[in-house]
Amino acid sequence: YSAYIFCIGSFILLQEGQLYLFITDHVSSLLFDLYLLSIGLTVLSATWFMCALLELNNRWPKTSKILKIMAGIVMCFSLIKILFSNTLIWQIAGNIMAYGSLIIVTVIFVLAAQQARKGIREATLVFVALSLVLVSMIFRVLLINQSPFMQRYGFILAFAVESFLLAVAVSRRISRMRIAQKRAETEADYDHLCGILNRRGWGKKSSELIELHAKKGGVLCLMYIDLDDFKQINDNYGHAVGDEALCKVAASLKSIVRTSDAVGRLGGDEFVVLAHFYSKAQVSPKTHHLKIELDKLAITHNDQPIAIKASIGSSVFSEPPKNIDEILKAGDTAMYHEKLQRKVKPLTLVDS
Repeated sequence: YSAYIFCIGSFILLQEGQLYLFITDHVSSLLFDLYLLSIGLTVLSATWFMCALLELNNRWPKTSKILKIMAGIVMCFSLIKILFSNTLIWQIAGNIMAYGSLIIVTVIFVLAAQQARKGIREATLVFVALSLVLVSMIFRVLLINQSPFMQRYGFILAFAVESFLLAVAVSRRISRMRIAQKRAETEADYDHLCGILNRRGWGKKSSELIELHAKKGGVLCLMYIDLDDFKQINDNYGHAVGDEALCKVAASLKSIVRTSDAVGRLGGDEFVVLAHFYSKAQVSPKTHHLKIELDKLAITHNDQPIAIKASIGSSVFSEPPKNIDEILKAGDTAMYHEKLQRKVKPLTLVDS
């Protein structure tokens, strides 16, 4: 779009001839060559832009390719007019450029109407914009002697309105693309089963907490949660019940932690919570509360309660950790230490 606006702006500026008031005769021939070049570039850039905006490459790939080839031919003949001064060549090249451009605009105008009927967004704006350009081109190419006003100012008025409408169309398209990109990024960061951050999303939010810790001090606390005997739940009751248990844990963690904390599922039955505190005194009550709440968890299957037990390892960082891997390694080590202790002697909440 930017390339097209630049080309059309250059074409209008050079066509009106104001620049000739400030240059010598020696440079005027060069300026006229630039004017001829701007015509070809305008047709070429407009065709590529319209094909992309109207999604013609997907709907009519062959037609889109033909249109681009025709635009390239118009561009070539604008160069021929620059290179050759023969009157006959000029006349032939001029006719090919004029009628070729008119055919391109007409075809895109018709396709824009079809796309608008099918509900393709921005197609209606393009259709209205091209209708003005098409009328001005008809007067410029076919009805040469009908309206001197349209001959001189038709293009300028049409392209002025077209530029505004296309700016609106492009703005809408960009807004939709940004929304779609943000939605895709959000979906890529979340675990679709549990509705919390996945490893990728958790890593991004944890990086933000590490930066906050480096700037404001305090401590970071990682709580690494691994469900005990989760495989038995899957084997005895089925994966649907196992998924329910995972969702129960995730929902509990979301209700316990603060919105500023990073809670995520690394995969399988492993969950992690990273929290920033301004003093170590805040850490112990939070981890204790989390263990109490997780110890209460259970699901019901066929009127039979199934307890959900978890090993929770916690690591506190007074100094900013180097990276996410350092945090996870420390938390994983602490979790496995507690899991081994629970196998030797089940810990009470007072012991933990």
